[in-house]
Amino acid sequence: MMRKPKPSKSILSRANSHAILIGLLELGGSANATSLWGEVGGNYDALKNAASRLEENDLVKITDFPGQRGYILYELTDLGRRVAAELKRAEDVLAGSDPEGMPIDYGASEEKGNTVR
Repeated sequence: MMRKPKPSKSILSRANSHAILIGLLELGGSANATSLWGEVGGNYDALKNAASRLEENDLVKITDFPGQRGYILYELTDLGRRVAAELKRAEDVLAGSDPEGMPIDYGASEEKGNTVR
């Protein structure tokens, strides 16, 4: 009898994933490491590792500028922006501050679709 493989843990269930995605969304979709850390808080190394996992899953793009003393830019991808908006909406629903049925603007390009109804 063949056993089914265990489903892998979702990237969204990993520590700091929600905080980074929503933090970047609230910072306009991109931020340097210092700004992101200030928004999200926590252990810098843990945030850096979580951001790397998000990049591996095409939710965040990380750009390192080695000539600028370790300046690192974190940006939401279109997919990351959509996921972050849905997470934010879920948080708003739980807090009772989401007007039911209101579309969400992801800020993504029109051709890729930027609203959810």
